[in-house]
Amino acid sequence: MVATDGSDRREYEEGRRQFTHLIGLSNQGIIPPIGFCTGREASYVLGFLRWIAIPDCWSIVESGLILYNPRTQERKEHPLFTPERQEMFREVKGAHIPRLLKRFPFLAPYKGKEWNIALERGGGAPPIAECERVVKETLAGIPGITIHASSIAVDISPEGIDKGAGVLYLADTTGVDPRTMLLIDDSVGGKPAADQVGFLACPADIENKRFQQEVERREAEGKGHVSPCKLVEGMVETICFFTGVPLAA
Repeated sequence: MVATDGSDRREYEEGRRQFTHLIGLSNQGIIPPIGFCTGREASYVLGFLRWIAIPDCWSIVESGLILYNPRTQERKEHPLFTPERQEMFREVKGAHIPRLLKRFPFLAPYKGKEWNIALERGGGAPPIAECERVVKETLAGIPGITIHASSIAVDISPEGIDKGAGVLYLADTTGVDPRTMLLIDDSVGGKPAADQVGFLACPADIENKRFQQEVERREAEGKGHVSPCKLVEGMVETICFFTGVPLAA
């Protein structure tokens, strides 16, 4: 949603204005709820939404570990993340990660997440694939965790809980069939959630062509949409495409 590629600022601000309007329609029940599915923590999501509009519905944060309503501040931790597993993960964060960081000082922990761990590349760091390798080798044998790399960090999370599990927990919580849900995404990080929802879309010109190909496959089945617009404008165009509502005047 953030314009980092030299996009026309006026067009971007107009897209943001339209998205604010759509969240307002969602809060009024005129169109379906608009939530967010992200690896970021709840406080980050709330701060970001204050810049747009705050939806009154559940969002999936910390890659499926938590359902969070930014309007009411309600939160629900995934039922698979039991107190026993929480204690085990605290030990990983409190004991194993500090030793790893001392051994590999080019890794820097992202501060803010309540549970999941993101180790970002610092100065002089090798490529992300090499960072992922050393983390996996160092933490090998520790049960109950999953390690994978994004484009900028090595993520460590509780095993078996990802964005797809978050979608299913959202469905159980709300009673909404995931086959009726629409996911708008632009990266491979959205694949676990994409595998669970019935409808899939992406903005134009995304870097991850494999994800776009999956959207195009769904589009051929009448359950996908590749927007002709980029960034936030692509999100707005997609929501209008599926709901039939016009743009704000």
